[in-house]
Amino acid sequence: MSDTAGFAPELEITDPDENESAAEADAPAAQPTTEAAPEPATTEDEPAEDEATALAYPNAGEWVNGWLLPHYRRQLGGSTRRWDPKWWHYEEVGGALEALWQAWEHLRLEPGTGIAVFYRDYLYPIMDQLTAPDGPFWNYHATYDPVRSNIVPPAWETTPTPRGWFREAGDPREQ
Repeated sequence: MSDTAGFAPELEITDPDENESAAEADAPAAQPTTEAAPEPATTEDEPAEDEATALAYPNAGEWVNGWLLPHYRRQLGGSTRRWDPKWWHYEEVGGALEALWQAWEHLRLEPGTGIAVFYRDYLYPIMDQLTAPDGPFWNYHATYDPVRSNIVPPAWETTPTPRGWFREAGDPREQ
């Protein structure tokens, strides 16, 4: 057994451009072909690969204000649900709502049951967890109006997220 058993040999780190040119020099010359490669077929319903689908909302903060809170209304307070208007201060909530927004952006374009799947698999379970009495807002206390029967609760209050808090469309980290 040698002294280096169990250790990886040292690797030499080189410039990637140098590796490319060395690999090209060692590679056999490409043979010309007479047949053109077939282009991938697309249907009218499918966008071409180079067409980027536009986002309905540029980031999670805009989506929370523009879609989520108007569409998800529950009675707040007491022992049932909690919500902080500065929800973006909570790392867990910000991450979960960003994931929820991304799922919505994807599933809103799915034909048929896409949005139903979003509600069932994403919206209800995640929002139930986030607003649960033992969820991230467990220690947030605000005075809420008493429950009034047969009235749809108002949309929850929110304050705008600071610019740059979430990735925007075209962010280099998304490519």
